[in-house]
Amino acid sequence: SRPLIIGLLLALVAVIACGGSQPPAEKPAPAPPPKPITELTREMHEQLGKVTIVQHAVIRGDLETAAVPAKWMADHQEVAGFPASTASYVADMKKFAANVAGARDIKGAATATTMMISYCGGCHVAAKVTPAFPDLPKPTWTKGTAAHMLEHQWAVDLMYQGLAGPSDELWKKGVEALRAAPLSAKELPKH
Repeated sequence: SRPLIIGLLLALVAVIACGGSQPPAEKPAPAPPPKPITELTREMHEQLGKVTIVQHAVIRGDLETAAVPAKWMADHQEVAGFPASTASYVADMKKFAANVAGARDIKGAATATTMMISYCGGCHVAAKVTPAFPDLPKPTWTKGTAAHMLEHQWAVDLMYQGLAGPSDELWKKGVEALRAAPLSAKELPKH
């Protein structure tokens, strides 16, 4: 009986050491290397940063801050390599960026900013490019004026992505978010 137990233990050790009766697991395929960052990619990231600064400044009513990146966009010479189909969109985007830079009131700056962002979206369609925007989580606050304002900002950010993408889905999601979080007159800040 003792040799039988030793034999079973040795067999068990051998099975464990060899990984059991299952074949070895296949190694997963290596992940593809990240796409190289090109001059065009850098250019688009820089422009996105400038447009975002303009958008946020206009939302705050800060014409002075909006004017600086808007002027840069209006005067900036893009790097070579953009598809020819995008030239008219770039020209219109620059025209509206100049309008933001020279705006004398928030309504004019807001209208020009919206047009500038919509031409970004038109350019993306003409270039057959779909930008990858980050997911925007819905704010978690649920009560009070601050919660409403955070929901409004979230909605505006969704609409921004909808214009710049362009994406009808994101635009509509933003519109619905604004509709779902109305502020009554008594909840508005007093000046």
